[in-house]
Amino acid sequence: MDKIFVIDDSLSVCIAIERMLSGQGFEVTTARSGEQALDHLRRQRPDVIVCDLVLPDLDGTEICSYVREQPRLASTPVIAISGLVDAQVKAGAERSGAMRVIKKPFSSEDLLHAVHAALASRAAGGSGAEHDPAARVAAPPTAPTLDERELGYLVAEVSSLPSLRFGLIVRMDGRIESQFGEHRNQQLREVVPALVDLVRRSASAAEWLGQTDPHQLIFQADDGMILTQRYGDHLVVLVLADPIVLGKARFALARLRRRADQRAKTPIHSYEEAANDFQHDVR
Repeated sequence: MDKIFVIDDSLSVCIAIERMLSGQGFEVTTARSGEQALDHLRRQRPDVIVCDLVLPDLDGTEICSYVREQPRLASTPVIAISGLVDAQVKAGAERSGAMRVIKKPFSSEDLLHAVHAALASRAAGGSGAEHDPAARVAAPPTAPTLDERELGYLVAEVSSLPSLRFGLIVRMDGRIESQFGEHRNQQLREVVPALVDLVRRSASAAEWLGQTDPHQLIFQADDGMILTQRYGDHLVVLVLADPIVLGKARFALARLRRRADQRAKTPIHSYEEAANDFQHDVR
């Protein structure tokens, strides 16, 4: 009986995958943290590993790298799973040696196909990644990110919002690209990695339930509200002093996102044409 090792911090995801695979005759073991996974891998040698890329203590790519570095485990295929799959996620998974990335939510057929392909690759003497380059990532493209010109228009638009205390534009890797507003908040900048992770997890949970990726999230704070809006690789964070302007802020961010989506779908003749069109739209 082939042994499948599943690593995901979500109990519901572990249960769902276990049901998918055990019903097909696989022996399934699960772990809900990176440390639990490493402890298991030091003692056991599974035939295939299914690993979430976002874990509470370790990055999933660290698990993949660990597997590749151990002679005893090096030939074990790793199937990465993630609620969000963009170019950065793809590149990280490939570098760490994952055979492929499957985007949550996925069907039992998708998972079974990946597992059978991984087992076939293992039998052929490889870890999978080098034998299935076209199938490393099975995911639709994410929403388009904003270019530099559009980011400038975005800052100009949201900076004029009444009661705006502080704003950030960060990349989904946690790097801060812009900050604006009258009150600079060092504490908010320090929690950006946790905030980005929360946005990723919220999207992952929604997609696993078959719902739309929640591009906007709202957090209640003691002295105001925090509004986030994702644009592909960019995340906009606004701190508002008065909840009464929340609707206006949400509308402004959603309008800019729709424009970015439209730009990605509509052919343009020049960069200047796209920039002028965007500027006209946000006025």
